[in-house]
Amino acid sequence: MTARLRTPLAGEHIRHLIEHVNQDHTQDLLYCLQAFTPSDQPTGATLTALYADGADVTAHAPGRATTHFLAFPDAASPQVALRALASEARKKLGVDAPKRQATWTVHANEPWAGAYRRLTLDLGTDRWETWQPGDCARFMFTADEGRPYTLRRLTGQRAVIDVFTHDATAGSVWASRLQPGDEVQVEGEWHEQFPDFTAGEVVLFGDETSLPTLAGLLDRGGFTSSVTVLVELTDLQLATYLDDVPAREQVQVTWVRREGPPGEASARALHQLGVTPAAVWGVSSVSGARLLKRELKAEYPEAEVRVKAYWRDPERHADTDASKV
Repeated sequence: MTARLRTPLAGEHIRHLIEHVNQDHTQDLLYCLQAFTPSDQPTGATLTALYADGADVTAHAPGRATTHFLAFPDAASPQVALRALASEARKKLGVDAPKRQATWTVHANEPWAGAYRRLTLDLGTDRWETWQPGDCARFMFTADEGRPYTLRRLTGQRAVIDVFTHDATAGSVWASRLQPGDEVQVEGEWHEQFPDFTAGEVVLFGDETSLPTLAGLLDRGGFTSSVTVLVELTDLQLATYLDDVPAREQVQVTWVRREGPPGEASARALHQLGVTPAAVWGVSSVSGARLLKRELKAEYPEAEVRVKAYWRDPERHADTDASKV
């Protein structure tokens, strides 16, 4: 049976999954093409359709595009099956990076910006020499439970992570109880993908969960044009979070209060910015990210737009960076 005779999966969830993969997992698609097709070093890859047992992936090369059907290794939901396919490709190509398994030690634990706990951690013998803003690792609360948190900054062998504490969640309790000298188990590492911030004006937006990433970006600088930052918060007292970020003339920060579903206040404010960005990056909840992605693509059709979901609806936040999907 050829792919043309198959019935593609449909629905809003599938459409969003395809958009997410094409935006944030191009490298995995390239690995799949290299591992399972005769494509000769494609320069780009696009997921074009999903089926119950596989996916259509188009290989892009100068002057041509070829679509290949890639069978899933296991029967599972499309999201799980895509992860399994990418994992098989990485293993076949021998590109799986060793999984980080490290023990870091708490140096300090202090309140920050009211609802945050700022953890300063010593890496010991571990190394993270390629740290960039937005990088995160999974911090284990128990042997079986943990959450990914963004490294706010990393200097030498000392890392800072900021945990948004609320509602007695597992991460909030864990962060609140840590004492200097306690050991923390750390697994893996993930790297945030950003648009090209040197292409022109930049718009950054987010909420409580993305403040560590936003602060890291503003700390690092490297912007060539004006930067507009829009942060949506339920509690505007959290605006003090950026107090330790150096003021830059080219950066304008606006805080808006969340009233209603996540993302709605940001969407209204975005329409009033009066800018023409070349690059947009931001974070909201799953539903907020969908809303903002639509609004941004309509408002700035020429811009490179990347919108991430860091937490899940409905009403309560997951721990900071808990989903990073």
